[in-house]
Amino acid sequence: QQQQQQPQKQGQSSQQQVSATKDKGAEKEDRDEPLVTQVVVLGAGFDSRAYRLGLQDQASFFEVDAPHMVELKRKALKKAGVLHDHVTYVPVVFERDNWLDELKGSKGFDAQQRTLFLMEGLVNYLDQDTVAATLDAIASLGPGTLVSMTIRHSLLGQASPTVQAANLRLKLIGEPHRFVPRTHMVAQFLMQHKFKIVEKLDLDEMFQKYVPANLASQVEKKAEGGDYWLLKLRVTE
Repeated sequence: QQQQQQPQKQGQSSQQQVSATKDKGAEKEDRDEPLVTQVVVLGAGFDSRAYRLGLQDQASFFEVDAPHMVELKRKALKKAGVLHDHVTYVPVVFERDNWLDELKGSKGFDAQQRTLFLMEGLVNYLDQDTVAATLDAIASLGPGTLVSMTIRHSLLGQASPTVQAANLRLKLIGEPHRFVPRTHMVAQFLMQHKFKIVEKLDLDEMFQKYVPANLASQVEKKAEGGDYWLLKLRVTE
């Protein structure tokens, strides 16, 4: 019995077909997994997604940050008249406290629910050991747990002039970047902590996907495209 081969689409290489098949497989994997019912913002700062996206009926929100930052944000929200009773605040010091134990002990958190962790604008400000410990803590919640992470990386272990200038400014205000991994080591580092990269966007791709064309000219890009990634990660085991 002769095996039928799937016809190759005109103008599409075999490599492109394989890539498209993988993309469809990843999309199916996402569809088959349970919906996220908890969102945890690590190093939340003044992140406002919990207040402006209107998702409080679909997911529980938790914000983890330094005690002084939590207090400052609560006061600012109250002064601005922004409702925030649906958000659970977890004050911790990342380098000192067991933030996951504090999160598990907070009102409403359920470790059995599928959770998305946001680590955006955080990773580079922590030392490598703290980043590793944070990833290990998240991975302990089990397969399917998701992370959205922004990270600066360095192609040759030496930051570009743009990043060097930004680092100098950050150092002057007491917030230097402490962890900037080499580009080719990022995936390996994440795999060591049980994460795989589901999606990777550089700065230009982020703008194309998330910034409306009519607003793009008003938003300043803070880094060269090759120095900065937005990563979607999934715990694998």
